[in-house]
Amino acid sequence: MKKIGVFISLVLFLSTSDAQAIRFSLGLAGQVTPVIFDQNRDFEFGSGTRFGLLPVLEVEALPWLAFDAYAPFAIYRTDATGPASSGGESVFALGVSIRDREVDAKKIETLMYGRLRGGFATQAGRAGPYLGTAAGYAMTWLSTGRGWFSELEVGRITIASKGNIPEVDRWTVGISFGIVFRLGGERWDL
Repeated sequence: MKKIGVFISLVLFLSTSDAQAIRFSLGLAGQVTPVIFDQNRDFEFGSGTRFGLLPVLEVEALPWLAFDAYAPFAIYRTDATGPASSGGESVFALGVSIRDREVDAKKIETLMYGRLRGGFATQAGRAGPYLGTAAGYAMTWLSTGRGWFSELEVGRITIASKGNIPEVDRWTVGISFGIVFRLGGERWDL
């Protein structure tokens, strides 16, 4: 069995072509979530609106495929009775996006993409699944790696009831605007 592993490793090593650099994106976004549908509350526009920050960490394996980490941080919540974000209500997810990429003669890259996210959400010491989707547009100046993006997001959080704490079944709709710095991926410009 060990000989087979060595043989496969040797074949893969000798048959590899030129490597292409993976591109990383680092940045920060402002996030507004003005629409929240919660089964335990009557809907009222602006009730529960969240303003927050979203760190951006994305790994672009190919020009049309990327993976990201999603962990928004609420700074202000209109219905908060205490701190807007104490860690008692958080989302931690991973995402994958499929993108359409175009580069013009001035080396300006535009991306239109769709993204799916999955992970978990926490609230009051409980955790449950989080599922989300986003549609986005990004523009990057390839000569510097600097860019900006915007996303329209929809997510669903479900957390089972525990004791006298009711079940959470919540849909959220939000928008993000941010800046990014794209590092690597030099061969994509060829």
